[in-house]
Amino acid sequence: MMTIEEISSKSQTLITTGEKITFLASLLDDLTQLHQENCVPYRKIVESFFCEYQPMSSIEQVPFIPIGLFKQIELKSVPSSSIVRALKSSGTSGNTSSVFLDKVTAINQIKVLTEIFQQSVSSKKIPMIVADFEHTSNPGDSINARVAAFKGFSIFASETHFLMDQNSKILINLLREIQEKYENSEVFFFGFTFVIWNDLLDKLEEEGIRLKFPKAILIHGGGWKKLTDLAVSNEEFKDRVKDRLGVNKVLNYYGMAEQTGSLYFECEESYLHTTPFGYIIIRDFKDLSVSENGEVGIVQLLSVIPRSYPGHSILTEDIGMVIGDGGCKCQKPGRYFKILGRLPEAEIRGCSDVYGNI
Repeated sequence: MMTIEEISSKSQTLITTGEKITFLASLLDDLTQLHQENCVPYRKIVESFFCEYQPMSSIEQVPFIPIGLFKQIELKSVPSSSIVRALKSSGTSGNTSSVFLDKVTAINQIKVLTEIFQQSVSSKKIPMIVADFEHTSNPGDSINARVAAFKGFSIFASETHFLMDQNSKILINLLREIQEKYENSEVFFFGFTFVIWNDLLDKLEEEGIRLKFPKAILIHGGGWKKLTDLAVSNEEFKDRVKDRLGVNKVLNYYGMAEQTGSLYFECEESYLHTTPFGYIIIRDFKDLSVSENGEVGIVQLLSVIPRSYPGHSILTEDIGMVIGDGGCKCQKPGRYFKILGRLPEAEIRGCSDVYGNI
């Protein structure tokens, strides 16, 4: 298996989109074989549902599993003794996914996140301001995706400030002190989308406060379902951040606990972009065939990171659309896309029959 550094270096030498996709497909094929050999439930699923799968045929034929399986069974491709961290998704229904990380996978998550962050946000460490309270955990503890996210981003921080107390109350005085200290400095705010909207911005509005952070960047992700229920658009979210927080650059990102570290950042044209480490395919609602660019369907996410569990190719419960393969006005290379929402009462059926025999 190639290292993350080798994957990044090799990807930079490939010129065309087709070459990069072929290279990525070969890496995903290696992971498919690795997980078939080491994870019995995954092997049964592949053999039952992808009996015509041929190694290195195309990236669209890499086997996938529905994301709901991570809520039903433990999927591991390494011995339990090798697991250093169990990650839980931030589910609101109480039914959460479990993802098991060994040392190699955990390190690879950080390496990939570092490269993506440096390309999209900053190549140097700058102060981080978190719209959350400080959670504590010990090595080996099971942590949720919300905690994992700000712990992951904290490695890019020269110092970290938390804007909430343990009761999730916004610390207005601390926020004023931070503005006085960093008003004209590079900083980045981080938080989950709904928390920023519902807690931070609501509190600033309630107090009649308008802050100024003209050189700051706000990074946010997750929680869009709640804002969609409130009919809040991406543009409205950005406008309110600029109005109350005084931050001009707002970056949404797309990712999930089942593929932690493999994030897709939004560009200035409001599109999400793939990276050398991941890819997106849109599949038809009815038969899961591959949809054409511009067609709306179910999102399949692929990532080269997961080695301790078979999470390299996942059929999500999200709805999206690929806009194009190269050619975005922002000049970033690769596939760019939009996430449009979630499947109603999302449940991808089909693997349950196999699951019942595992």
